[in-house]
Amino acid sequence: MYVRALILISFASILTIGAAWGATPGAALPEAAKVTASVDVDWQTLLDWMRGAPDTQQPPTPWTVWSADYHLTSQQGTDVRVEAVLRLHVWSQERWTAVPVIGSGVGLAESRLNGAPSALVPWDGDRFAVLVEAPGEHELRLIFHPRVHAQDGVVNVEFPVVPTPLTRMTVDLPFAQTRVEAPGAAEVSMERADETLTARMVFPAADALAVRWTLPAAQVPDVPAEAATLAAT
Repeated sequence: MYVRALILISFASILTIGAAWGATPGAALPEAAKVTASVDVDWQTLLDWMRGAPDTQQPPTPWTVWSADYHLTSQQGTDVRVEAVLRLHVWSQERWTAVPVIGSGVGLAESRLNGAPSALVPWDGDRFAVLVEAPGEHELRLIFHPRVHAQDGVVNVEFPVVPTPLTRMTVDLPFAQTRVEAPGAAEVSMERADETLTARMVFPAADALAVRWTLPAAQVPDVPAEAATLAAT
């Protein structure tokens, strides 16, 4: 469908044009000084012209994982479960965008993107990525089990992550008489109740997160002398 756009172009200058035609300032312009033109354009072209040229500049990156919260829980002090909430923003207009979200050195139990089950795919050899179908804000929730190393009553937990500008961790333990340490954390705070401890940490962007704590004496497993001898040989 075509619409006739009438473009009226009027040039008026009281001093310059008026003097050129021998008219006094403020006098009406002669008919010859008025220009009109008629142009046929389609409706979409007219709308685009009125809105201005579209912005074709591409963002500097197709995606970002801008926030990550990790919640570690343990029932016995050595069994660790992590619930992670990652917030993504995708600018890419491609049909699918692969966004790396976690290192492959964890045991994944669940993955949900925007509340719906979502499969992760291997990415770049040592990471898992989530496939995002549409640009915009997205929330990924993961449940996984990291590697745990316990020796002499000290529990060490470390797992690979994707570096994020905002990285936080919460650790809930079933005993209060201990101390949680995180060498790579920028800030650590602890709250003790009667029989529990909650530690909160803020980390700088990193490829891995590590935390450790000491088991109460009553929960340090007894190692028989024979087993200790075998382990030393």
